[in-house]
Amino acid sequence: GKSFRVYSNPDFIGVQLGGAVKNVIAIGAGMSDGIGFGANARTALITRGLAEMSRLGAALGADPATFM
Repeated sequence: GKSFRVYSNPDFIGVQLGGAVKNVIAIGAGMSDGIGFGANARTALITRGLAEMSRLGAALGADPATFM
């Protein structure tokens, strides 16, 4: 059957930040699609967004490995 795997993470700041910022990235990716920029632009936006999320998390005291 199907299963759902849950992982715990002690990095409270990183988990909260990742949960919030991924929504901003998803909205930007959707807007990019809506404008018609294509897959390369969407991929670049997501890649840069994840890098920025990791840097922001580190600056706020999160573990950068949380965003990998």
